[in-house]
Amino acid sequence: MTVLPVILIKSCLLAAAAAAIADYSKKITIFHIVLVVLCYQLIGSAIEWIITQHLASALTDLSTGIPGMLIQVFLGWYLLKKLADYEC
Repeated sequence: MTVLPVILIKSCLLAAAAAAIADYSKKITIFHIVLVVLCYQLIGSAIEWIITQHLASALTDLSTGIPGMLIQVFLGWYLLKKLADYEC
């Protein structure tokens, strides 16, 4: 329960960053997805630091979350490309 606010904040940041970057770029590139992931992780970690008052715990998400971030970038890029190529 204690981490739920941070998870919800990061989820909202992910949606906002993805929408803003997609609206601005109109492209699906790995660079843009990396930018989305970096934006929400860095801003989310800063907000987590403000909420918890513990810098170490806020930065732990960045170091332990690297495999998940890589999956988000590469699998997300692949799935978005497949969805963009899909024709009804």
